Amino acid sequence: MPKATIKKAGKLAIVETEYGQRAVVPIESLCDLVINFDLIITNYDINCEGVGKRVKK
Repeated sequence: MPKATIKKAGKLAIVETEYGQRAVVPIESLCDLVINFDLIITNYDINCEGVGKRVKK
């Protein structure tokens, strides 16, 4: 499971993985991104159903 960080930019989120990959997604799509790519978010508190174990506070 790759680790990722999130930066908020208005209604968008810039997600960057530990491998240097970047994606810009709407804030409301963050849960889909975390679930689909099995990411561990290290700097953002995100609450998604079924993802609680993957989110590091």
